[in-house]
Amino acid sequence: MDDSERDFSQEVVLEEDIRPLELTTNRENIFLTGATGFVGSHLLEELLKEKDVQIYCLCRPQSQNIFFQQLSNLSEHERKRIHIVLGDLAQPLLGMTQEQFTSLSGTIDLVYHCGAQVSLHGYEQMAKSTVNGTQEIIRLACQIKRKPLCYLSSVGVYMSSSNMAKDIFQEDDPLNNGKGLFGGYTQSKWVAEKIVHIARERGLPVVIFRPGRLVSDDSFPPKDNLWRVLSLFLKKGCVPDLNLVMGFVPVKLACKAIRFLMKQSTTFGRAFNFVNPHTITLQEIVDMLNRVGERIRIISSFDWKSSLPAGESALQIFTRPVFNELSYYECMQAFPDNKFSCKNAREALAQTGAFSFPKSHTIVETYVNYVNSPVF
Repeated sequence: MDDSERDFSQEVVLEEDIRPLELTTNRENIFLTGATGFVGSHLLEELLKEKDVQIYCLCRPQSQNIFFQQLSNLSEHERKRIHIVLGDLAQPLLGMTQEQFTSLSGTIDLVYHCGAQVSLHGYEQMAKSTVNGTQEIIRLACQIKRKPLCYLSSVGVYMSSSNMAKDIFQEDDPLNNGKGLFGGYTQSKWVAEKIVHIARERGLPVVIFRPGRLVSDDSFPPKDNLWRVLSLFLKKGCVPDLNLVMGFVPVKLACKAIRFLMKQSTTFGRAFNFVNPHTITLQEIVDMLNRVGERIRIISSFDWKSSLPAGESALQIFTRPVFNELSYYECMQAFPDNKFSCKNAREALAQTGAFSFPKSHTIVETYVNYVNSPVF
């Protein structure tokens, strides 16, 4: 059966023995997954702003060197507060022995789960770390003592064929339909969030955070999807004729929002979309590039896909069908970023400054200026 017709609600299972115990009131020891990734590395820096907290970072053995290099940018005091926990989201008990897992569960007080595989693989491969890993994180949060969990989800959980005609997506809308989800990443994130919903119903304090299109705001060339896509457009000299409406979210702003949401007791049990309401279209991005001397043409989506070399994984987001022969970006035309309501996030963050988005035009202009600079 084609995965686009598969009912993923059948995959939503949380083992019966995973139930939260007595709630801890301590907040000194934090467990963080995904610390070597784009979001997790920035969230680690944000969490270090909490005085005297100890942060336990899950790290695969093969990623240790990357993590050590990342830590070299921190102060000695900050490095002393970071503890590497070797493990793997794709393995039972996160790749630890039962003794190690139980010991860690008794130590930590808060859990931030940012780790996930980001690729265009099919569901079965994505589920190993995204779905199974989330269950093990919930097990950790429930064992010994009940620990509040921040789960980094995605607005992609709304993206299915049954929702293509919907006008607005509220944060509290139920995720009822497990059919027609676009690709393995979306499918696995939908199932994982639904499992988090079960944990929430069993009494685990949960904050679900769904960011929009995250971009870098502290380094050039940036290591984010916006830069990868712009680089491809510049290399090809053309873009597909797609009606995309996008709002870009600085990753540091998103991490600030996550930290503030977890400090408020009223946010537990709720979901928060975090999407920039100041959007920009693909046509406007092309116009900005052309104004600084680039010559980017807009061609049909069919011609665009035909012009791309087969087999390059970086290009599959434009070429690999995820629903009825449509690529991920072709499907995204039905989900402009201004469809995602952020009412919960706006109200919860009103007094923090963490809901003050820069205009997407301003963000893209920074990238365009880099393209037009002598160092590019």
